[in-house]
Amino acid sequence: MPQGMDTLISGLAAKNEDTGTYFPSVKRCPGRYLQPCSDAVKRWLRSMKNSGKILLLITSSHSDYCRLVCEHILGTDFEELFDIIITNALKPGFFSLVPQQRPFRTLVDDVEDSEGLPSLEKPGWYSQGNWPHLHELLKTMTNKSEPKVVYFGDSMRSDMFPACSFGKWETVMIVEEMEGEGVPRANATPSNSPTPSEGPAEKKGKFEDQGMKSPSAVSNQWGSYFVDVQKNEGEETRRLTWCCHSIHTYSTMAIPSIEAIAVSPALAEVDPSGGIPFLGGNYEGTHPMLYFGRAEVEELQRAAVGTHKALARQIREAGEAILERPEEYLPPWNPAEFSARWNEVYGNNLGLLSMFCLLYPHRAGALDVAKEYMERMAAQPNWMVKDAPWDEVPIAHSLVGFATAYDFLYEYLSKVQQEHFLQVIGNASRYMYEKSYHRGWGFQYLHNHQPTNCVALLTGSLVVMNQGYLQEAYLWTKQALAIMEKSMVLLQDVTDGSLYEGVAYGTYTTRSLFQYMHLVQRHFDIGHFSHPWLHKHFAFLYRTVLPGFQRTVAIADSNYNWFYGPESQLVFLDRYVMRNGSGNWLAEVIRQNRVLEGPGQAGRGQRWCTLHTEFLWYDASLQPTPPPDYGTSHLHYFEDWGVVTYGSALPAGKNRTFLSFKSGKLGGRAIFDIVHQNKYKDWIKGWRNFNAGHEHPDQNSFTFAPNGVPFITEALYGPKYTSLNNAVMFGPAVSESCFAPWEGQVTEACNSKWLKYKHGQAADCQGQVEAALERQGMVFIRGEGQGAYNPELKIKSFQRNLLLLHPELLLMVDHIQLHSGSPTRSMSAFFHNTDMPFQKTQVDGVHGAVITHGSETSKMFWLDDAGGSEMGTVGYRSYPRGYPYNGSNYVNVTMPLRYPTSRVAYIIFGSGVDVQSFSVHGDSETLDIYLATGDHTYTIYLFTDVVPTKPMAMVLMDQKKVVFERTAGTNEQPLEEVEEYVNVVEDNLQHVKPVFQQLERHILSRVLNTDSFHKTAERLLKSSDKKKTPGTIEKMFSRSKKQGKGKGKGGKKASFSDSLPDIFSQIEVREKKERQRTMKRVYEEVPEEADGDSRAFIEYSDLRKGKKVGFVKGRKFKEVRVGATAESDNMFNATSYIRLFLILNIATFFVLLAVLLTRFQRAQSLHTQRCLYCVLLIDSFILLCLYSSCSQTQC
Repeated sequence: MPQGMDTLISGLAAKNEDTGTYFPSVKRCPGRYLQPCSDAVKRWLRSMKNSGKILLLITSSHSDYCRLVCEHILGTDFEELFDIIITNALKPGFFSLVPQQRPFRTLVDDVEDSEGLPSLEKPGWYSQGNWPHLHELLKTMTNKSEPKVVYFGDSMRSDMFPACSFGKWETVMIVEEMEGEGVPRANATPSNSPTPSEGPAEKKGKFEDQGMKSPSAVSNQWGSYFVDVQKNEGEETRRLTWCCHSIHTYSTMAIPSIEAIAVSPALAEVDPSGGIPFLGGNYEGTHPMLYFGRAEVEELQRAAVGTHKALARQIREAGEAILERPEEYLPPWNPAEFSARWNEVYGNNLGLLSMFCLLYPHRAGALDVAKEYMERMAAQPNWMVKDAPWDEVPIAHSLVGFATAYDFLYEYLSKVQQEHFLQVIGNASRYMYEKSYHRGWGFQYLHNHQPTNCVALLTGSLVVMNQGYLQEAYLWTKQALAIMEKSMVLLQDVTDGSLYEGVAYGTYTTRSLFQYMHLVQRHFDIGHFSHPWLHKHFAFLYRTVLPGFQRTVAIADSNYNWFYGPESQLVFLDRYVMRNGSGNWLAEVIRQNRVLEGPGQAGRGQRWCTLHTEFLWYDASLQPTPPPDYGTSHLHYFEDWGVVTYGSALPAGKNRTFLSFKSGKLGGRAIFDIVHQNKYKDWIKGWRNFNAGHEHPDQNSFTFAPNGVPFITEALYGPKYTSLNNAVMFGPAVSESCFAPWEGQVTEACNSKWLKYKHGQAADCQGQVEAALERQGMVFIRGEGQGAYNPELKIKSFQRNLLLLHPELLLMVDHIQLHSGSPTRSMSAFFHNTDMPFQKTQVDGVHGAVITHGSETSKMFWLDDAGGSEMGTVGYRSYPRGYPYNGSNYVNVTMPLRYPTSRVAYIIFGSGVDVQSFSVHGDSETLDIYLATGDHTYTIYLFTDVVPTKPMAMVLMDQKKVVFERTAGTNEQPLEEVEEYVNVVEDNLQHVKPVFQQLERHILSRVLNTDSFHKTAERLLKSSDKKKTPGTIEKMFSRSKKQGKGKGKGGKKASFSDSLPDIFSQIEVREKKERQRTMKRVYEEVPEEADGDSRAFIEYSDLRKGKKVGFVKGRKFKEVRVGATAESDNMFNATSYIRLFLILNIATFFVLLAVLLTRFQRAQSLHTQRCLYCVLLIDSFILLCLYSSCSQTQC
């Protein structure tokens, strides 16, 4: 048991921790006295938290010492492990002093508030307190009249006796002496220590490797801790000691250490596969096989009328809608019409339709419509969009839907349809595979296009593989996995479970990402369900939804809520990750509150896309259960995303207010640091490997929805202008600007639909959340946005402070500090509402704006520190054509700036607040704001200068004092790259070949000693060494005959598998060489293009001369950079023809030119010359077209 964990569970001594020798020594050098907890203990604590258990830490130590110890033994994020932390608990009095209870007290800068709390109303960090008040809070959090509590401790006096006798809790006593008297020590590895080698190891106590004697060893003087042995006239009498008797009396059980539970076999039996069976290559050519097998179809049909009835109803309603108006939903036969617009709807609806047919096979006409649907899609020459030939995403949607329908409905298709549709899937998969080497989605990680297209390629590959086309499918599969497994490694750096493209595009990503995780687990035994990002992702959906569960914080390109799901993703998280019912609960609540008409309704092209996966992933045994803190407003900080939210996931109603703030690094902290710190350099070559195009110039922006009614909103999916975000511009402009004389953030894009991020100042754009604190019902957030603006503006600091004084009253202060010589003279702040227009208002010379939304009236006013208030501009900004939304209402506030410091204060409030007085005064360090409402008076002291001895803000409300201490601000911790990251990916790629080899054996074993053996073997070996193919087939056939003759004779059988050549290694090597040649030629011929997209692939496929062989999990392998297949036979033929015509046309051109110059130079007929010139011109045009086609196919 690591030293320190005992004290963590039981509490530390309540002494003055700044005096004496011990405590100051520990504080100076904690590593000398404290040993970190094992990873097993941390995983155990986190698994309990994720499963919905409420974790408490109760200690008699003071808060500063508790923090010191916990940060060292559990990590700097230890507070995330516990719902409630109670320090200076003064045990055993915490339990026994009834009715003279000590009240709970809040802490400010580790100093207890002088006033005690009358009750404990919500989770958090408190001091002192008592068991009855804690018990009442636990009843509220668990929604149970008698919550069950298990209490761990190591002190009989302070822990076991009072918790058992007064608290009536179940108690577990930690008794180290058990380890010294025969109880085996748990085999746990301390955090950050090497993994033990395989095989039995000599048992050591936790102190022995430090050269110390274990304190749990049996004493030679005192004997056993548990049993007294008394000798009387040669006879031994054994009695339990008082200690042992007390343990029996007051503890439910005793353990030698926390590891005894953390690494117990019961916990170790958790299935890392999530219950998804690994097929191991045993397909037998049957369908369905992607997500379930033929034997499971009847089980799904029973679930549709039983446990999954509600979900099946949605599928049936959608299917019936298609059957009722088929021409409205069927794809057009005409290719021009099919490709005329964004056509993802056809692939998206096909998955739903096929699931409907599978669950209700007797529904008249359903299968006919589904077959016609597939026939129409198969009739298209391709699934591209005419105006976006460079974008494979529409093809990916069609391929996923078509391949899924093929898998689900295979047995209902005719033989002709089976073969035709398979050819369509193969052609589309081959095209996607080829493009993965030339498009950004092949190397731009964590971007929504990548999982969308890779899952399409993987889905098509699996279907083709199951039909016996192993060589094509093998290389396509390896390519999809090689790309996605790198993304899974990089995703480990995203510590908060977020996705930098925002919630809407985040659901676009996870729609495919979760399908990928399911497919690779089922087909290749690659497990990702313990991925740390996955365990944090629920918060990304839970902490971003506004009260009422209809809208989300619409940061970056977004609609009102989600593009795909999120019900499917939520039930996935519940079934395979959390197992606590919270995912099912949130999915159910969102489903119940869905907007059916108007803003916020699901898009026509996306609304049914995830219904089939939601049905497949739903686990009805997980009772929908809200998280423990549901019902109370909670402050949450996404440290990677740079976003703070408050008041999410609440029922709509009075005082259900939502607040958000954004100030972070471009692309999120993980991506930004990877780029700027040159991490993962084997894969990453700067910003070219990421795509932040969907982000906005929105550092230091915010949203506010008093009573859940949106007042200040994001402007949704629109142009990437600073003025279309709730952000600030400065003037006059010092460089070329989109809106001179104003200059926005450096990522602002004037002539592009996408954000600037790759080069120059834009590549270094960043903001920072400096504080996110909640104290006594008030919230304080501070962000620094100077790093998002042109340095030539000479802005020393742009600090935005948000102070939520009351659920309906927000104070915001912009603090701008200029460098000497700054040309900046004014600021222009923008505030948006996508639904309702602003109107001007004015009270006592203070200008403002107002919005009326039904019965709710929301207002805002502004005032600078000199007492000035300029009239704002209200209006509507229309978006250019091509965006999904028309525009946004706005109010624009322009204020002058003074050197060196200027401040502007805004009050923003709902209809329940009556502001009567508002004034602002300040000096160089402090801004004083006086605010009076009908219910309270507020005096706010905002300390804008960095003075370590002063807090960031202080509020006096009537007789109440609230302090937001500076030391409690955010603290960014550096992240190390994943160890052996290349080998981690390669290790997972090793799972692919055995599956294909097993399937190869199955295919050949089915045709042993038959006429079709030669034909089947030839097809399997068509891409291997063609000179050796006939001999290899004869050898295989001969071996198969021997195997057949040897059956039943009891002799040693000839091994048929030994005769199979390793065709997959052969085609992999051949393909790798071909790809290297191709990429090298592109780099040499088109250096500019190669420096961007293509060059990244050349570096991926380098042979890495001199690189050592890697070892992972006991397997040895060489680093293989799989690059997918060389072009297919059809592609090679097309390329050869183009090359031939190009050569012939060049020869023709020169012949005609020579004739023109020699024989017809002096021709009498002008008509003849003109004809020859026309022929020459036409030939030149043909030559240009051929050259263009040839360059595209790299011939």
